[in-house]
Amino acid sequence: MMPNIFVTRQLGRTPQRCLWAVAISSAVALVVAAWRSKVKVPTGKRLPPGPRGLPLIGHLPFVTRALSYEKLMEWSKIYGPVFRINMGSKDVLILNDFDSIKDVITKNEILNRSENVIFQQAGIQGIANLNGDPWVDNRRFSLHVLRDLGFGKKSMEEHVKARTNKDYEESQYLADRLAATKGAPIFVQDYLIPSVSNNVTALVFGSRYSVDDPRRKFLDEKLARVLKAFAAGQFLTFMPSWVHKVAGWLPLLRSTGLKDTVAEVIGFVK
Repeated sequence: MMPNIFVTRQLGRTPQRCLWAVAISSAVALVVAAWRSKVKVPTGKRLPPGPRGLPLIGHLPFVTRALSYEKLMEWSKIYGPVFRINMGSKDVLILNDFDSIKDVITKNEILNRSENVIFQQAGIQGIANLNGDPWVDNRRFSLHVLRDLGFGKKSMEEHVKARTNKDYEESQYLADRLAATKGAPIFVQDYLIPSVSNNVTALVFGSRYSVDDPRRKFLDEKLARVLKAFAAGQFLTFMPSWVHKVAGWLPLLRSTGLKDTVAEVIGFVK
């Protein structure tokens, strides 16, 4: 042991530091090996090609403006119309041509929705995050109820499309708001959310709310809150399970906050 101790001291390191370095390196190697072992490819099959990402986290750091549709189109010229990127612990296939997209969306086995982490933690189930027979049953029931309320009937079509002398109906009002921007860049969600919520209120309550109505502002705010949580939950799908638990403590992602929002909307409707 004496020669080894002498060498490590000559290099400016103590045996303890060397042991820590070995331990950390071994731990990292084990984590990488465990992560790679989860990527299972059926015998005789190959995963689509794609750009190489960072170890463990893949392309997650680039999920910003840097990973725009222009970048994806650039990669498609290198790797073909169907290529793969790695988002944390998940592989994601990118489709860049009409034939591939059409082939995928016509196959029932590929249409399953991934679980939304935030909605799952909050115990919220709905047609937007169901799969299989529960989705079919809920869709059938929802369409039945909507038809009873006028969905798909002439009266509902007239309500959505037409306008009166006193007030614009929703579709015309939305078109006018978009036209007023004169082609300037906009955050389209700010325009669509009020329109969607007002169509829902017209369907459920029989009348739409004016722009300045507090009830409309209330529903717009709650709907925006739910959509943000839904989008965040979809992003967390690509993260390891321990991140899901940590994210549940963040203000925006806290499941109790989402429960409260949904409860407020239900209370408003009642």
